[in-house]
Amino acid sequence: MKGILTICLLVQSLLMFSQNSSNFEVINVGTKYSLDQLILAFNQTNLCGYFKTNDFVHLTLDDSSIIRLKKKSDLEQIGINLESDCFDIKNFQLENEVWSISDSFLMCEKRKFTKM
Repeated sequence: MKGILTICLLVQSLLMFSQNSSNFEVINVGTKYSLDQLILAFNQTNLCGYFKTNDFVHLTLDDSSIIRLKKKSDLEQIGINLESDCFDIKNFQLENEVWSISDSFLMCEKRKFTKM
């Protein structure tokens, strides 16, 4: 029993470490995707253009999972330096977007754009 608990804590620690060294944080795990699936899909996706310089961006998946894209200063603190054109390039705001994962790839559907 102690061995299983130790393994679980080790896996949890590794997942938290990998999450802290990436450009996003999993805020909420929903009902359809596991934490592993979320991390895998977001690690494989180029989210350039969705990042903001001074604000976090929250992406909600179709199962109520919530992913927070880190802002520029947080990325720089952990040694992630993205090109300047990855920040604040969209002059519109996404509303009612539905993100989902299919075969470990992230997909965005049903966008409604609001001109800023």
